[in-house]
Amino acid sequence: MNDGYIVRKIFEPVNWHFFSVQPLCSLCLCGELILGQTNHRDTENTEVAQRVPNNVVEEVMEVQRSSAAEMRLVGGRLCLDFVNTVDGRKNDSSPLGDKLEDYSDLVAWSQHSGIVTQAEAARLIKESKQKPATANTVLRRAIALREALHRIFKAAMMERAPRSIDLETVNDELLKARKNERLISTDEGFSWEWISGETALDRMLWPVAQSAAEFLSAGDFSRLRECGGEQCGWLFEDTSRNRSRQWCHMQDCGNLAKVRRFRTRLQSSI
Repeated sequence: MNDGYIVRKIFEPVNWHFFSVQPLCSLCLCGELILGQTNHRDTENTEVAQRVPNNVVEEVMEVQRSSAAEMRLVGGRLCLDFVNTVDGRKNDSSPLGDKLEDYSDLVAWSQHSGIVTQAEAARLIKESKQKPATANTVLRRAIALREALHRIFKAAMMERAPRSIDLETVNDELLKARKNERLISTDEGFSWEWISGETALDRMLWPVAQSAAEFLSAGDFSRLRECGGEQCGWLFEDTSRNRSRQWCHMQDCGNLAKVRRFRTRLQSSI
């Protein structure tokens, strides 16, 4: 467990699940954290198409065309999968290519990762066309949050203090998320639910920020890894028993590394 970050809590932990309609969280935060490669990962989408109303067919198709709807989810946590919405990263950690080129890509990734349903995604696309300026602002916020989280996670891996401006970015999104949550009583006890409408264009950022806050405050950074693939840079939580995972996915960067090693041996034997 890391002890480099503290989360100010109001309530004791409760169960946190990422439901498609009303995500729940494991702990209530006051919204403030304080310091104490290529497209080779795209995989065929085998999900059976759902029957949708004719008036949202165009929106559904727009989501399905995005590469963000097909990328591998290998991070082990929602916030890490979000950080991995790039085609790879250069040596300076800047993205080689971006899977979130426009707002529809952000919605596509949100549906793919289970934050929103297909019907909700279609409504978000439709709403974004009516409010393009707001949608563009949300996209810029998403990119800023993603890059801030990447820098924070990289700093944690190297046991360095994160930049204060990156923590501020995460805290800003946490505060926005908390304003859209309420505590409710259910037959099974107490839980959290989102209170804003289904067309809030930034709704996918709320569970991402919460996932990051939980990992930063209670995660085990010794299991946080960066893929060893050339110009990959994807992050993941190594949950293997012997902590030996090296690649984002064995069929991708793992196989490429094997091919390179084979070619190197072949050339050295000539």
